[in-house]
Amino acid sequence: MIGWPPRIFLLLAPALLVAAAWIDADDRPTRPSTPSVDAESEIGIGSARVGAASCSGRGCHGKVAPRGTGGSEFHTWASLDPHSDAFLTLFDCRSESIRRNLHRSTAPYEDPTCLGCHGGADAPDLVKSLGPIDCNATGPIGLAIGPSGVSCEDCHGAAGRWVDLHYREGWPEQYPEATDSMRSLGSTADRAAVCLRCHLGSGPGQAVNHDLIAAGHPRLRFELVSHMQRMPRHWDERAADGSRVELGLPSGDLVRDWAIGQLATLRAGLEVLSGRVSGPPDGPDASPWPEFSEYSCDSCHHSLLDEGLRNFRGDEIPGTPAWASWSLPMSRALVGQTELRLIGPVDAVDRLMREPYPDRDRVAEQAERLARSVGGRLSALEGSEYDRDDLRDLIASLAEDPGQLDGIISNRDGAAQFFLACRALAGSEADALLRAGRPRPGDVTRLQGVFQAIREVGDALEFPEETHIGPGSREEPSPRSDRAGPILEAFDGLMDRLLEAEDGLEGGENVPIENRGRPR
Repeated sequence: MIGWPPRIFLLLAPALLVAAAWIDADDRPTRPSTPSVDAESEIGIGSARVGAASCSGRGCHGKVAPRGTGGSEFHTWASLDPHSDAFLTLFDCRSESIRRNLHRSTAPYEDPTCLGCHGGADAPDLVKSLGPIDCNATGPIGLAIGPSGVSCEDCHGAAGRWVDLHYREGWPEQYPEATDSMRSLGSTADRAAVCLRCHLGSGPGQAVNHDLIAAGHPRLRFELVSHMQRMPRHWDERAADGSRVELGLPSGDLVRDWAIGQLATLRAGLEVLSGRVSGPPDGPDASPWPEFSEYSCDSCHHSLLDEGLRNFRGDEIPGTPAWASWSLPMSRALVGQTELRLIGPVDAVDRLMREPYPDRDRVAEQAERLARSVGGRLSALEGSEYDRDDLRDLIASLAEDPGQLDGIISNRDGAAQFFLACRALAGSEADALLRAGRPRPGDVTRLQGVFQAIREVGDALEFPEETHIGPGSREEPSPRSDRAGPILEAFDGLMDRLLEAEDGLEGGENVPIENRGRPR
C-alpha cells in the first residue's frame, strides 16, 4: 500500500477546471438552438455516455437553487445525494477489507463486480489507474474524483442520442429514435425498476450474494417509499404528478407507491432468483446453490436460546429457512388482497425454495413464470386507485388473524416490512390532512399519537446494542440476543392507534398482538 503520490495532485487540475467552468457558465443552454446536421445524423447510431458534467451547466441542470426546482437537479445530486459518492465508497477501508476477505487481487474501484452498481464511469481515467491506494489516506481523492458515482445516465439512460435534443422545441415527438434511449421514469413502477437493478440486483455484475455479504457487504433490503423519502428530491413533485396525469396514471400517493414497490420488489427478486439458477451448475462460472442470500439471516444467525421473533413461525416446519424473508411477507399479503389467483403460484415457489436442495430447473421455470404474472399485476396496479382504505383493510385483516401475522413477523425482515406498511399508511393520512386545509384538533392529536407509536415500533426493531466484529465489518449489529416482548407490545400500541376510525371516533376493538397465546 502507498500513501498519496505527488502525481495525485495532478488530479485536482481537471476537477478545478470543471468547477470553474460550472461557476462561469451563463444562464443559457450552451447547445445550439436548432438540431445540427451532425446531431441529427447521430441519433440512430447508438447511445453512448456523455458524463454528468454535460448536465451541469447553470443554464441546464446545474443552477444553484432550492432543491426540487427546475434547473437545480445536478446541484442537488452532487451536493446532497449519497449516490454521488457511490464510487468514492470503493476507496474506503471497508471495501478494501471486503476485497481481502474475498481473496481478490483487483482493487474494488477496478472490480467489475463493484463497478456494476457503484458507478465510476465518469471518474477521471487517472484515478482509475493509480494502483494500490492506502484506504486510510484517501483525503484528496474525493476532490479529485468529484461527484462521479451513480449519476444522471445510470438512471435516465445513456445520453449520447438525446443530450443535444431533449430541451428543444418538438421534443420528444419529433425525435422518436432519440427518445427511445432516454429511460422512462414517469411511472412509479418504472422508477422502482431502476432502483431495484442495484438495490436488489439484476444479474451478473449487479447482484450481491452470500459470499459478498459474508465478506462484509451490507445486505440488500429495498423498500420503495422509505428509500425515496431518504433521498433529496432533485425533481419537482408537482411536475412529476403532471407527467403522470399525461400518461393516464393517478397522481402520486404514498400508499399506492408502497403497493407498487412491494410488487416491483417481488418481481425483481424472482428475476434475480431465476438468474441465479439459469447459469451452469458446475465449473468456474457456476453460482453457489442453494444461494444463502435468498434466505433470512435469522434462519441460521440466531441465539440458541431463541428468545426472539422466531418463536412465532406460524405453520412453518422447524429448521426450514425462510425464503425471501424481506420481499415476500407483505407482497404476498398484497397479492392475496388484490390478485388472489397468484397466491397459489407464490406459495408454490416458496415451498420449492424451502426444500433442502431446491431443483434448479423447477426453480427457474416457476420463478420466471411467476415474475411475468407479477409484472402483469404490477401494470394493472399502476393505473389503479389503491388507496388508504385498501391498505387500512389489509393491515386490519393481518392484525385480526394471528396465524397470518405470525408468518409475517416471524423474523425481523417481515416485522420491518409490516412496520413500513403502517408508516406508509400514516404518512398518507398526514398528507391528506395537510391538503384538506385547516385540520380538526382531534385529527391532529390522533395522528400525533400514531406517529409516536410508529417511533416506538422503530425503536423496538432497532438492533440491540450488543455487537460483534465480523469479517470486513466495523461493529456490525447482530440481532442474536433480542427479545420478542418489547417488539410485540410496540406493535400492539401501533395497531390500537392506527386502526382507530380516521375521523377520530372510536374504532373497532383490536385483539392485542402480544396476547394471542404466544410465549413472552
